[in-house]
Amino acid sequence: MAKKWYEVTLKPLQPLHIGSGNYGVVNPTWIYLPGWTIWGALTASFGIKNGWDKKNLSNEQKELFEEVSNFYPVIDGKILFPKYKKGEFCLGEFSEKQFRFFATDTFTSTAINASYQSANESSLHEIEYLLPKTKEDKPKDIYWKGIINIEDDLRDFLSSGSVISIGGERSKGFGRVIIYKVNQLEEKEKWNIEEDIVSFDTSKPSVHFLSTGATKQVSKGELISHTEISESDRNTLEFDEMKWIIKPGCVCTSQNLILNRGIVRPCT
Repeated sequence: MAKKWYEVTLKPLQPLHIGSGNYGVVNPTWIYLPGWTIWGALTASFGIKNGWDKKNLSNEQKELFEEVSNFYPVIDGKILFPKYKKGEFCLGEFSEKQFRFFATDTFTSTAINASYQSANESSLHEIEYLLPKTKEDKPKDIYWKGIINIEDDLRDFLSSGSVISIGGERSKGFGRVIIYKVNQLEEKEKWNIEEDIVSFDTSKPSVHFLSTGATKQVSKGELISHTEISESDRNTLEFDEMKWIIKPGCVCTSQNLILNRGIVRPCT
């Protein structure tokens, strides 16, 4: 069955926390939505609807939504694509520091010892989250936009008005988004898409993560480690895969790549 590329817009119904690791008592968030997070949310939602066993997904089930990009913020109708400016990571014209200042906030919590009515030792932690609106005198809505390549028979599931949950800290009131708009992708080049594959040239920064073996040349990028985990039961996280990847916004040259959960790699 033929696949088609769609551009998807999400509207947050709640703040979002996309965990990027713990640093002492602080739990920061990614400032964009990685493709693996979107893949997990769509797969989980579709699986619930169809009665899947989430502990034993088949390869076919895992692959349905794998060709999905990172999702980037949209403010005033403009997508804030990643790039590097004077060596600093930016979204659109905003540096990471500037974006965090007007588009994120923090939530502080602690566990209380009921016997003594005091905070448990070492329980204080601070969660950074992405806001649905900017912190300004006249707040602006923050939408999120990305692309996905799916079979025609999945189009009805990926329809405007569907609600999915993204990221962590859902018990604290984070994570719900509505699929606000779905359009067939027209401007493929701005998403580094050429025909039905991913290609790069040095005139456009990457909007995707890059596997380290996927590019001929990289500049203005950052190498990070990415660990994928799968939930084996309610209390144990099972190690799946760790890979070194290069952050979006770099400049590179390569062709014939395939998009997989926000990361591009060579076609096999």
